[in-house]
Amino acid sequence: MPDTADIEDLFSIKDYLWLCNKATSSNLTEADPVPTDRPTPILMRLKITREKNGQPGSFDHVGPAHQFTGDRDAFFAEIDDESLDRFEDVFKRL
Repeated sequence: MPDTADIEDLFSIKDYLWLCNKATSSNLTEADPVPTDRPTPILMRLKITREKNGQPGSFDHVGPAHQFTGDRDAFFAEIDDESLDRFEDVFKRL
């Protein structure tokens, strides 16, 4: 995980893209966010990816948060262990 991680980085890439794709009507896969030579926050990787695809780098990342609350049951039916483990670790630390 990047040293400058955002809350979005607690989700696996697969899980965050599930939320992002539903919220933005995009069709990104786990292979789409550009690889980096060091751990980089998912929002930064998506910004770089969008710019390389000729789209504005910034996007409303509040949309995936709203998608999470609106499609909570469907999301939890798809969530993977990587995301669950990361969130569990945060709560253990708290």
